[in-house]
Amino acid sequence: MAPDTPLSISEFARRTRLSLKALRLYDQLGLLKPSEVASNGYRIYRESQLETARMVALLRRLDMPLDVVKSVVSAPSSSEASELIASYWDGVERRVADQRELAAYLGGRQAEHEVFEREVPEQLVLTALRHLRIQEMEPWFNEAHPALMRRAATFGGLVGAPYRIFHGAVSEDCDGPVELCVPVASPGEGLRVEPARREAYVRVSRARFEFPQILSAYEAVERWMSSNDRPCAGPPREIYVAGLGYATARPEEIVCEVAFPLG
Repeated sequence: MAPDTPLSISEFARRTRLSLKALRLYDQLGLLKPSEVASNGYRIYRESQLETARMVALLRRLDMPLDVVKSVVSAPSSSEASELIASYWDGVERRVADQRELAAYLGGRQAEHEVFEREVPEQLVLTALRHLRIQEMEPWFNEAHPALMRRAATFGGLVGAPYRIFHGAVSEDCDGPVELCVPVASPGEGLRVEPARREAYVRVSRARFEFPQILSAYEAVERWMSSNDRPCAGPPREIYVAGLGYATARPEEIVCEVAFPLG
């Protein structure tokens, strides 16, 4: 059969294992349009479209959304299509890892965090303080952190991981406040001194970073302080050892530390 032999929609569906309903939907979305539509309204496809249609069917088996499928099949080169598929699958793996940890958290089967202690020297920090609820947290952080990083150059640059201090509870109903701190090298107007302290902390992987999974890290440190008769001496903090890069980190990578100052 010649490469551009016309095929009826029924024959095309049979050879691609796509339903008539799916083919009509793909036509409407511009994902897989017939080569022509006959005067009687019948859709006509071509032999040369079979490979694309089979690729669509395989991508849908990955539960890939149709808009992403469209981007893959319309990519100008096979290498760009491969990058889109790899990027999508990385996102799937991160989402599944997050969901696995959430399921473990909800089921009470999550692995216990190991608690560490350390001395933290006095720090000069640029800060931004805001009252906000949990749904406002990440948009504010993504805006405030780059702004503080730009200002940090005026004070000799960054000398440590940024962190947030939770001066009050943050949830759907509680609004903190939360203070974002960026440690800098040189003194100057507008800086705050964060006193030296000893703190207990746990390391948090990307898979356990999202709310509410991260609550298990707070609970682990609080249990440790209670069991070891070590009173808390200040509000808890989240230290972002991966900076703003945590969104693309692998599930097992450490992106954050949850710390409590000790008395």
